[in-house]
Amino acid sequence: MGGNISKKSRGGKNRPQAKRQQAKPKRLSEKRRSLIVVIFALFAAAAGVFGIARYKDDRRLDVAYYGISENIVKAIGETFENPDNAMLQKNYSRVRTVQLTEKDIRNAKRIAKTYDLLFMWNGILATDAAGKAISIPENVYNLFPVSVRNAGKVDSAYKMLPLLLNHYELACYRTYRNNAALALPETFADFESYLQIVKSYADYPLICAGKTDATLTAFVSALTESLAGSEGYAALVKAAANANGLSDLLDVPLGNGISLSSVLGTIKRWQRDRLIHPHWYNVTEKDIENYMEEHRLGAIFMPLSEHRQKPLILIKYYDAVQFPKGDGTRHTLIAPALVGMAFRNNASQISILESLAHTDVQTFLSLQTKLAPTSGRAEAHDLQADDVRFWAASCTDGPVTELGQAAFASQAKIAAFAEEIRAYMSAD
Repeated sequence: MGGNISKKSRGGKNRPQAKRQQAKPKRLSEKRRSLIVVIFALFAAAAGVFGIARYKDDRRLDVAYYGISENIVKAIGETFENPDNAMLQKNYSRVRTVQLTEKDIRNAKRIAKTYDLLFMWNGILATDAAGKAISIPENVYNLFPVSVRNAGKVDSAYKMLPLLLNHYELACYRTYRNNAALALPETFADFESYLQIVKSYADYPLICAGKTDATLTAFVSALTESLAGSEGYAALVKAAANANGLSDLLDVPLGNGISLSSVLGTIKRWQRDRLIHPHWYNVTEKDIENYMEEHRLGAIFMPLSEHRQKPLILIKYYDAVQFPKGDGTRHTLIAPALVGMAFRNNASQISILESLAHTDVQTFLSLQTKLAPTSGRAEAHDLQADDVRFWAASCTDGPVTELGQAAFASQAKIAAFAEEIRAYMSAD
């Protein structure tokens, strides 16, 4: 009797009251959860308004990369892990690395609030990001040749630190050059004469992998710079950044009576005269390697980074030179620069960035990546990388990037512009 629950108590008046008593704590718990959700929503909204991208751990160095190959990222990362990097070891417990997307890199304001350091190739996107970066003391550039320092300037202020140089070179096949007793071409007039003579030996006196957008626009860049000088090339970049397409650029005056129309006209003449592969704008790197194996080429236009990828048994017979200069008095080198920038105005981050300019670190970066160092005193990977540094230093206006990266802020725009050039070159 004492332990049994009566039928009346199970189904009687006491049951609804028990339900109400049990429901109260449940409703209170839901209110608490709702309050927590509201608080988090308000915090998220505040983060959006005030640009709070995430919690920032002051003991963590946040490093972002954009458009950088894995071997370069690894080389820079190893400099951060070096125990000799005293400033980093003292101020940071770990390094966090992030690869940015094209969507990410366009949001310069968020990058500045989220990351401590950013590394990327120079161009219009790097310039935009550097607008939010802190100024770098001029003495950090003391080890760089004067003209190479220009690669770090944004609106006359030092905002980017150039660390390595790639270069769009002219690689000449030594066997045919020796057979024809030709010197390596130094001027544009020498170059045209060189192609005419090598035509007797090579199926294609000149070629480049124009199927690759960057190589195509770099070839147009190098030829424009050769004929119109650095000022003419700068005028083309400025005009391209504001143009609605190739047609807007064809008749823009670039100085010395040169226009983009006349530059492209020179290439079309070479196509007709078979001084260059008639469909160079659709040639791939694989095509070039096949032609190299068959000894059909006189000279190749390509980046230093691609030169490093070619089989040694093939590339060892090619001598790389600076793209021949025209008659202009001021010249630049089409040689994209890997740059670094900082977003926190404190001594530790400036010191870490500065350490990458030190002679020993520059030597390490060049040896690991096989690209040219920017420091005038660092040991280069080889004679070719050393030549690139010398050419950049000897040009009055230093190294600059190719037209695509220099003028266009998206890969889609670069691709569209390159496709317009292909259509123009294929038209009768």
